[in-house]
Amino acid sequence: MTLRIQRAHIQVPATSANLGPGFDCMALALDLWNDVILESAEGNVRVAIEGEGARTLPKDGRNRVAQAASQVFQKAGDSGARFSIECTNRIPVSSGMGSSAAAAVGGLIAANAAIGNSYSRQNLIQLCLPLEVHADNAVAAFVGGLVILSAEEGRVLWRRYELPQMQVCVIVPETHLSTGESRSLLPENIDHRDAVFNMGKALLVADALRNADYRLLAEAMQDRLHQPYRMAHLPGVEDIIQAAKLAGAAAAVLSGAGPGVIAFAESGLDGIQTAMLAAAKERKLAVRGFILHVSNAGANEKESAE
Repeated sequence: MTLRIQRAHIQVPATSANLGPGFDCMALALDLWNDVILESAEGNVRVAIEGEGARTLPKDGRNRVAQAASQVFQKAGDSGARFSIECTNRIPVSSGMGSSAAAAVGGLIAANAAIGNSYSRQNLIQLCLPLEVHADNAVAAFVGGLVILSAEEGRVLWRRYELPQMQVCVIVPETHLSTGESRSLLPENIDHRDAVFNMGKALLVADALRNADYRLLAEAMQDRLHQPYRMAHLPGVEDIIQAAKLAGAAAAVLSGAGPGVIAFAESGLDGIQTAMLAAAKERKLAVRGFILHVSNAGANEKESAE
C-alpha cells in the first residue's frame, strides 16, 4: 500500500518533567517551540535541521522525528513511505527540556496530519511509547498544560490540567546528559519512607501549580527519589538551585533528568535569572537562560501558506 502524503507543518513545545517529586508521572509544557515540516519526497528519508542540534543530530532515517513518522506510516500500511523533513529546533538538546519527546511527538503528529489525521491523539500517544518509554514529557508535549500520568504494560493513563498564567526561569548548562545516562545513576531499590514522602509532595505540587499557590509550592517541591543521586554528577547545579531560592524563587529543581534547572516565582524572574547565571559563572559553567511562559497549548498543526 502506498500512502498519499501531503505537506504538514507542526509546532511542538518544550516540556519540563518530574517537577521535583513527580518522578516519571508529572510534566508541564513550556512556551518554546520546535517546528517540523514533513512532505512527500523521492529516494531515502532526508532530514534538514536548523538551530539546536544542527551539527550533531542524524539527518536520515535514524533521526528521532523520522523514526516517529515512520511508525505512523507503517501502522497505516506503508512501510516504505518516502518523505523529507525540515526541523527548526529551538529546544536545547539533552537539556532536561524534552527535546527528545518533542522530536518524537513532532514526527508522529506530522505524519498523521500528512495522511489526513487517521489516528486519534491517544493512538499517537501509544505509538510514542516505543520511542519515549517514560511518557511524561511526550504527553505534556501532545496536550499542553500540566499532565499527571501512569504508564505500565504499554498503556498510558493520563489527565491534563489547565494552568493559570505562570512564568518560569530555566537555566541550561552546556553539559549534555542523556536521560539514559542520568537514569543509570538511580538505585534499583528505594526506602518505603522516601516513596511515601514523594507521593504526598507530588500531590501537593500538582495542587500548587493548578492554583498558582507559590507558598505551597515552596513547601511541596521536594524530592528524595532522583535528584540527590543525579545532583552528585552535575557539578554546580546545586549552587544554581540555591542561588534561585536566595534570589526569591519559591522553588527550583532539576528540569526532567537535568542538567537544566527550572525555577518558579510569582515575580522577579529577571533578578532570579541573573542570580542563577552568576552562580553558574562562579562555578565556571557555560549556561543559557530562558524566561518562559507555561503553555496550555500542546503540539498543533499550522495552516499551510501554500
